[in-house]
Amino acid sequence: MGSKVSPTFANLFMENFENKWVYTYPLQPLVWYRYIDDIFAIWTHSENELKQFIEHLNNVHTTIKFTAEYSKSHLNFLDTTVKKDTDDTLYTTLYTKPTDTHTYLHYTSAHPTHQKRSGPYSQLVRVRRICKKQEDFLLNSKKILQYYKQRGYPSHLLDEALDKAKQLDRKILLIPKDPDTTQSQSPDELIMVVTYNPANPDVKNILDNNWNIINGSKNLKPITQQKDNLGTTKTSKSQKQTGQSKTTTNAHKSRDFWQKSSSMCIHKKHHMHILSKNKYKWDSEKHHNKKNIPHS
Repeated sequence: MGSKVSPTFANLFMENFENKWVYTYPLQPLVWYRYIDDIFAIWTHSENELKQFIEHLNNVHTTIKFTAEYSKSHLNFLDTTVKKDTDDTLYTTLYTKPTDTHTYLHYTSAHPTHQKRSGPYSQLVRVRRICKKQEDFLLNSKKILQYYKQRGYPSHLLDEALDKAKQLDRKILLIPKDPDTTQSQSPDELIMVVTYNPANPDVKNILDNNWNIINGSKNLKPITQQKDNLGTTKTSKSQKQTGQSKTTTNAHKSRDFWQKSSSMCIHKKHHMHILSKNKYKWDSEKHHNKKNIPHS
């Protein structure tokens, strides 16, 4: 979106747009969620009234335009498919775009071992969070692990990741994390960052075994009182060769959707995904922190 402040300006603009033209419309959607340039809504009125609502939004501003797709049974939104169950409740399962190449980090890539071990597991955590039904979780997990196997990952590592993900409680995964409890660097912690290379010697053990040499220096005495920790970073060449990992991106998108995070480019067409039905039993398990628009 160009400048770093662009999302902030876009959010401020769209918040004003929604307050003026969405929330004041005579017929209100049951829910209205926006993430980047995607919107998810549930419409409980007629199809003609839905079309009038979309037309209304497209006529109130010269540059803000909406496209829409709607269904009475299921919709794809971000990396989820929202479906209507037989008892009129809504549930979610994983959605993957047909153009997704699944080019996960290759196992032979020059990355620390812990990153390779965490890649499959973090993807399975994302699937566990998205899929309400156990059968959907197992089916989609099997597909993802097959892609990792094609990227050179050993079977025992993938089996361990699946076994670990099966033990996770989905209800706990859906609870938003408290920002105050996130880990941060301790003021007493000394971080040494080196460029990662599999040919590097064991730098941490070298430091630990020779810390007394640094400890004997009066000038370095204040440093030696701190806890030492080792971090690695990739070289620009490594970044070009391996590309950006998708491990945390889709999961972040998914979680932020349910927390109604929002960011939008005001010059881009916006897409609305609308479930149209007279009634739904909203899944409180998945949407415990939703913000509903009052139903008129």
